[in-house]
Amino acid sequence: MAATRSTHASPPDNDYPVVHDKMILLRPLTDEHLIEVYHEAVAMGLSAEFIQLIEEAMRSRNLDPHSA
Repeated sequence: MAATRSTHASPPDNDYPVVHDKMILLRPLTDEHLIEVYHEAVAMGLSAEFIQLIEEAMRSRNLDPHSA
């Protein structure tokens, strides 16, 4: 089953600390690599939670997934 992704949805307030902790794992990635990981995750149909995590990391960097 393909992952459903939300390009603009923010995590619920009670989930923010968990998402923030997980986003720390994406911090070492360059902007270009983060966008690449996003596209590959979508193409592979990875979990919606993982894709949303990447999207949140991209939003925090003001990145557009369609810019690359």
